[in-house]
Amino acid sequence: MSRARRCRAVRSLLRDRYRQVLPLATFVRRLGPEGRRLVRRGDPAAFRALVAQCLVCVPWDAQPPPASPSFRQVGCPRGRRPGRW
Repeated sequence: MSRARRCRAVRSLLRDRYRQVLPLATFVRRLGPEGRRLVRRGDPAAFRALVAQCLVCVPWDAQPPPASPSFRQVGCPRGRRPGRW
């Protein structure tokens, strides 16, 4: 099975389970100006390939990000309590 066909099959399965399935670069661009340049000129080819293969899955019950997104944690995973990592 070709890589393109596998990718389509994986995306199809994920779309059945999640509200949205987006490439990482698209998701980051939607967050605002900070994410416009996820991949920059001069980045290694391996990094570019990694970013191109990453998908972001948005659950059906997801809340929109804060008005001004930051890189701080805004919640805890289910079943985890702060300080118990």
